[in-house]
Amino acid sequence: MKNELVKRLSEVNKDSLGISEAIAICTAYATLQVYQHIETIARPVVKADDERRFIIADSVLIKTNEGAILSAVVVRKRGVTVPQPTALLYFIYSNTDRSIADAKYAAARGYVGMVADTRGKRLSPNTVEPYEHEATDVNSVIDWIVRQPWSNGKVGMYGGSYSGFAQWAALKHPHPALKTIVPYVAAIPGQGYRWKTTYF
Repeated sequence: MKNELVKRLSEVNKDSLGISEAIAICTAYATLQVYQHIETIARPVVKADDERRFIIADSVLIKTNEGAILSAVVVRKRGVTVPQPTALLYFIYSNTDRSIADAKYAAARGYVGMVADTRGKRLSPNTVEPYEHEATDVNSVIDWIVRQPWSNGKVGMYGGSYSGFAQWAALKHPHPALKTIVPYVAAIPGQGYRWKTTYF
């Protein structure tokens, strides 16, 4: 909403406006005001609904087989009493709100939703080393998943870009609990990214 208003204002480069330009700017401003007002009301309502529908653990720490610490978000649907399969997104982008949203989406559809962050991201104290440890770290995450009482021992991975790469890397040493991968637009080392930088 704010971007729309800024865009409209940036397109104005003269001393006067036509009626359609003025209406467009006023509409964008009014929409932004309404959105900001609704957002302050909606946030607590959405949070209460999430607490009613889901069990959200947003500070899970997982120790890898190599001793590194990974952080994760796990979301389960409240009231489910049988073990479920896990939909795992493994990524480097580390945004807690986005991770919770992705995990809730999976949990609302019959899975335990989980988003695990690479080394050095979010709550992990380790150094960020893109593309270096996914083949083993993903297996450590899956090991952790299958030990949980809510897991039925089946894991599927999904996601694009870096998450797509992580799925292919995980197949270097296929975990028996990893039943499917759904990669799309998977990144590969050296293509589209400068190698050995702090891009992530």
